[in-house]
Amino acid sequence: DALLASSWGAVVALRLLADGAWAGPAVLLCPAVYALLHADDADALVARVAALPAHTRRQLTLMHGDADATVPLADCGASAALTGIALVELPGGTHGLGRHATDGTIFAALLANLRNARAARPGAKRDGRPLADAFLLDGLPPGVSC
Repeated sequence: DALLASSWGAVVALRLLADGAWAGPAVLLCPAVYALLHADDADALVARVAALPAHTRRQLTLMHGDADATVPLADCGASAALTGIALVELPGGTHGLGRHATDGTIFAALLANLRNARAARPGAKRDGRPLADAFLLDGLPPGVSC
């Protein structure tokens, strides 16, 4: 299983992680932590996520467009710096992420997180199928392979 969430949904996902309700891989798109929460609440949430075990934070990726006029990239950068979660900046990406929403960039990040999650659990049962098949995908975006 993996979690993909955007904007307010990414804030909810961070709360699920902080509360221990979710510990699996996640790609969080343009998280609106500082844009939507009171500063004290945003700082507290980011601190709780920063306190998560390193193996949990390694399964997370923040993605944010550098042309996002809704949620500033700097907010996401601050969250990444404080938590140690990887941040992927998407050139020309708006709040809807523009072409990055359909060109395979986000999908590739999600697959990478799933691979990292599998690697972090060496005893986990695997069925040998490629990840794309294991997750019942209808097809990969052009240029993306497993």
